[in-house]
Amino acid sequence: MPKPEYVQALRQDSAAIEVAGARDLHAAVPACPGWQLGDLVDHVGQIHRWVTAMVEANASERYDRKSQPQSPRKDSEKLAWFRQGAARLVEALETAGEETPVWNWSQLPHLSAFWHRRMAHETSIHRWDAESAAAIAAPIAAELATDGIDELLEVFLPRLLATLPTAADLGGALAVRTTDTDRVWVIDCGRLADPANAGEAGAAVSADASTVLLFLYNRVGIERLEVNGDITIAANGRDRMRW
Repeated sequence: MPKPEYVQALRQDSAAIEVAGARDLHAAVPACPGWQLGDLVDHVGQIHRWVTAMVEANASERYDRKSQPQSPRKDSEKLAWFRQGAARLVEALETAGEETPVWNWSQLPHLSAFWHRRMAHETSIHRWDAESAAAIAAPIAAELATDGIDELLEVFLPRLLATLPTAADLGGALAVRTTDTDRVWVIDCGRLADPANAGEAGAAVSADASTVLLFLYNRVGIERLEVNGDITIAANGRDRMRW
């Protein structure tokens, strides 16, 4: 996915969160039990400020996220606070470009390019959460969703296995396919395998890229996908890989 499109997605999805929040900050967020929309706005807004602070400072180590400014208590001030933070993050990423040294938690190079991608996906998933709370949820764009699946399986999965090795055991290999972008991934023993071996997997799931990504992020149930083979393996792909 072209790198400039990450910032554009971040800009658009941040605006959409604000629109959803303007409907009712007290609406329950189905994908985040116990949260209201105001809590989601607080969460995403603080993450935006946390990343902005590290990118602007070319941080070489992790900043304490809780040290960043908290959102206003008054509902009437939350959305403006959120908007300002999103705009500052966009500016920081555009100024930094993709090659500025900045800490990140992955095994990838510690460059600002990581945060272009990560903030686009963080915001897109929570945009879907916010719109679900407002009953106006639109799917994630196919190209962005496909890249989000890549990020989960190439960047998040190694991190998950380093801290929770038991997550590798799905009960067999799982093939994942997007019907609209025609991509295939095979997860075997917690690692990506050759997609040419998809036909040998113990289970396969397929749907459009947005639905697959939301499934892997534990946002939608397995009933939204076509499942072939052992449904237990497919269900474990959702339940054991917690990001």
